[in-house]
Amino acid sequence: MEINSIWWIWIIIGVIFLFIELFTSTFFGLWMAIAALLPAAISLIKPEISVEIQIISWIIAMIVCGVLWVKFSKPDAPLQAIDDQLVGQIGVLAKSCDTENSGTVLLQKPVGGATQWQCIANQPIAADTRVIIKEQINATLVRVDYEKKS
Repeated sequence: MEINSIWWIWIIIGVIFLFIELFTSTFFGLWMAIAALLPAAISLIKPEISVEIQIISWIIAMIVCGVLWVKFSKPDAPLQAIDDQLVGQIGVLAKSCDTENSGTVLLQKPVGGATQWQCIANQPIAADTRVIIKEQINATLVRVDYEKKS
């Protein structure tokens, strides 16, 4: 193969990895496609560079693209609190409670950074019961009551 046409092979390799990326959602193929541009540019500018150097530059470029992707594509931090108001929230008891024994209420959305709260009640309430939070006693304990259907 003519030495001046080797840069086209790198472009074709990049396009193949772009097509692979179309069928995946990992962005792995995208890194390889972008990384293939480096040896393509090297072989276009200096066609006498060996294929081994081009492959090594491709591997290094893939690693750099992967590291940059991991560094700059961190997922958004989970919401600490979707709702600030704890009183009035409806949840389900995971563990029964009464006036002396605390239970655990599970909320559907985080309030104050938590979806699980220790709870007490004025009367015994069995587990798997829908309850409403009536009062926040301290930073980790709430008072619950049966959810009243209207």
